[in-house]
Amino acid sequence: MQGSGKRFNNEIIPSILYSLEYFRTITVICINHNEVSKAILDQELSHPAGTNE
Repeated sequence: MQGSGKRFNNEIIPSILYSLEYFRTITVICINHNEVSKAILDQELSHPAGTNE
């Protein structure tokens, strides 16, 4: 059973770290996307599409 501990360290832990990094990236993208969407929505509300100056 000694070999399985080595396999755990070499395969499982890196994949967990990779997954965490992946989810962190997705979260940042989603937050940024929401900020952009909010900004666009605010512009739409303050300048409705039909009323161009």
